[in-house]
Amino acid sequence: MKIAFCSLIFLLSLASCKTLLVDQESQRRADSLMALATIGEGPTHIMKNNFQPTAFPRLRSKVKLQVEEVTFNKKSFQNYLKRNPENPFGLSYVDSLESKPTFLKISIADRVQLINELNATDNTSIGDYLSTSKNAKMITAISWAVDQNMRNEVLNAESVYLSNEKGKEYRLVLLDEKHQAKQFSSKKGVVIGYELSGFCWGENEKHEAKIMGLIKEGKACPGKLKKDARRVVKKDIFERF
Repeated sequence: MKIAFCSLIFLLSLASCKTLLVDQESQRRADSLMALATIGEGPTHIMKNNFQPTAFPRLRSKVKLQVEEVTFNKKSFQNYLKRNPENPFGLSYVDSLESKPTFLKISIADRVQLINELNATDNTSIGDYLSTSKNAKMITAISWAVDQNMRNEVLNAESVYLSNEKGKEYRLVLLDEKHQAKQFSSKKGVVIGYELSGFCWGENEKHEAKIMGLIKEGKACPGKLKKDARRVVKKDIFERF
């Protein structure tokens, strides 16, 4: 009994080393550059952090994002320094002080538009890959530390979108109240954490398996949707009734 209890404590502590608590939600700790909408394999377990990018969907239209300002805690600040020891933004964290630095949590807001992009002809090869992969997931939220000027620009924007026109790198597009656009490379700043979502498949009117939902890692697909595309389309017409 004592051995089992100690094993449980060890596993929980190991899992906590791989995750961050951001705005009351768990995120995986980022060890390298992570971009929104990137598709990759794994990790298959909470104690692993081996997400490997494999595909980068092309976005014909901009996808709306949600932006939140989040205060650093001790653990997230430690990971920021681990990712960027030079601390170019000059951030300082003192646990005993009330005033603490902040970062941005940026997540996919318009999942319907993103799903439409994934099912578009431009991403046919990616759809074929996803339909046969059990472990493929997509980055749908990141925790992003940036300098004060960029943070203020993002927070003050009327709306924020994700774009990669002509298949180029993913960029943040900021629109002001006059709908004038300003773009930032997604490579700017330091990603300290990320969230993954899995794909849910359903059958369209042509009896084809299509992506019809995105769910948070570890959750079940709603209704009749399936995580495995191969389980969606019925082989026998009589199975549909």
